[in-house]
Amino acid sequence: MSCTSCLACLSESLFALVRVHSRSRLTLGFAVWVLTSGSVSASALSPGPVQVEESIPYPEKMTFIGLSQSIELAASMGLAASAVTRGEVKRYVHDATSQRRNLTPLAVFVREEFSDAIRGKGFTPEDNSTTDNRFRLAVRKYGFGMAELVSREVRPLMTLYAELITPDNKVLWSHEAVIRSDDKNLPAILPEQLRTDPDEQEMLLRAAAHRASEKLMENYEGKAKKEEGSQKKSEDGEK
Repeated sequence: MSCTSCLACLSESLFALVRVHSRSRLTLGFAVWVLTSGSVSASALSPGPVQVEESIPYPEKMTFIGLSQSIELAASMGLAASAVTRGEVKRYVHDATSQRRNLTPLAVFVREEFSDAIRGKGFTPEDNSTTDNRFRLAVRKYGFGMAELVSREVRPLMTLYAELITPDNKVLWSHEAVIRSDDKNLPAILPEQLRTDPDEQEMLLRAAAHRASEKLMENYEGKAKKEEGSQKKSEDGEK
């Protein structure tokens, strides 16, 4: 074999080796990216100074799942229901919604209750633009629902979404807490009391907001502990 042929074969072998090595590095790099892109460092989830955004979107109309729905269910079960009762329920809902407009804005007290809940977990809510991370909230549903099956009493309900984001809008954590009207940790009330006592309505919705905030923080702590465990395991593997 000539020297020229030997050199050509050697060059092809070297290029083939480089291509295989490059593909291996790319594959390894991609695998590392897949494993790390969905993770968040435990330090990023550590409690500390944080902002809670004031702008909190929420539905214009309050949800009310009360006696009218109970009546429909009762009718399907062969029980009697009067048209007068149906009219009363509609009036209670209309009056309760009207009274809600005269109370503390929903976004204001949801922010207050959430801030109070996170203080107990080591966070320090601050209205300071220099604070790094911030919580963003959204009320996706709120109102009152039947406390029990075919019951005149109702309890507050709320669906609250929260996310922790960095200054460059990277989402570090997010979760949705759903508080249903069958949650016995919350008090029950008659619809007519909502109509005659708007302060009671606000107190109950505040209780639902606080309960939702507590559930959000339970999920947050679970995520933080999981990330801490993963980080510790990774560090032990490097030793």
